Amino acid sequence: MKLLSQGAEARVYETDLLGEKVILKERFEKLYRHPDLEKRLSKSRLHQEVRCINRAAKAGIHTPLILLVQVQKLRIFMEYVEGYTLKETFFREEKNENKALSERVAMELGRTICRLHRSNITHGDLTTSNAMLRSPDGQIVLIDFGLARPSKEAEDKAVDLYVLERAFTSTHATSPTLFSHVLKAYEQEGSEDPSVHAVLTRFDKVRKRGRKRMAIG
Repeated sequence: MKLLSQGAEARVYETDLLGEKVILKERFEKLYRHPDLEKRLSKSRLHQEVRCINRAAKAGIHTPLILLVQVQKLRIFMEYVEGYTLKETFFREEKNENKALSERVAMELGRTICRLHRSNITHGDLTTSNAMLRSPDGQIVLIDFGLARPSKEAEDKAVDLYVLERAFTSTHATSPTLFSHVLKAYEQEGSEDPSVHAVLTRFDKVRKRGRKRMAIG
């Protein structure tokens, strides 16, 4: 196995399953929690992650295909997605001065997130590292649903958008218009859906709260 990344909740490996290259996501125990509580929480979060991925896929959102779930070992085996993260894509196209492609990708990301939210799922960790441009079809694939959860609340969806805006601001500061294309496509995708308008209205409020906290320090 090859370790690809480690977050606060899990490690992600490249490995093989029945001779095929796959991704293994393995949650690890938090030693500061009581063992029984830790086991219940970890299993609950594993089940929720799997449910959210499957629910998103049924709504037509591109996600890694789940191949095997080992609940007792807190493991999920998933399809290995060939391609590049949007973070890598935006950096590459900025270097190549291909502004048009970056804007098209940002627009498609906005449409994808809108479809996710209209399915009443929040991702919880929307960044350009958690979305991929798949090769060779160029489809956007959302990954890492470890913090995802079902939610109908406009506030939760607005916070999802705010997290993404902060990711663009910190990671892609030299391309300040990219997030505006995400937001524009999000609004267009849900132009006839009152719940989307509610999210965008709430987003303005979340954004103001965030800026006020930053100003205060």
